[in-house]
Amino acid sequence: MAPFGLTNFDSRTYGRFDERGTQIFSRFDADPSVFGIEGNLRGDRYFGGSNELFGRASDSAVIDLVQQTIVGGGIINVTGGTGIFDNATGLITFTQEDRLTPGSPDGPINF
Repeated sequence: MAPFGLTNFDSRTYGRFDERGTQIFSRFDADPSVFGIEGNLRGDRYFGGSNELFGRASDSAVIDLVQQTIVGGGIINVTGGTGIFDNATGLITFTQEDRLTPGSPDGPINF
């Protein structure tokens, strides 16, 4: 069960992928100027029940097609929320280690 009922996640970021042999380097950011393009700041929404948390992410990951893994991390700048997160601010730092599962009926990434 997800803490505080935050069972859903909607991410709206810009991204860039760079293939290097059997690895794909990816970078994501809510700010388009990071990639030298014009556009609007975007953000993330974590939600479920009566609580929502809003933020802007900046993160990166390496997708290894041979090892079938995704390893990365980043920062989410918390910009507000609803319910118990009303007027929330702060930074969330995170790391991730996921496994690719090609052909899975649940999708290619297994957390």
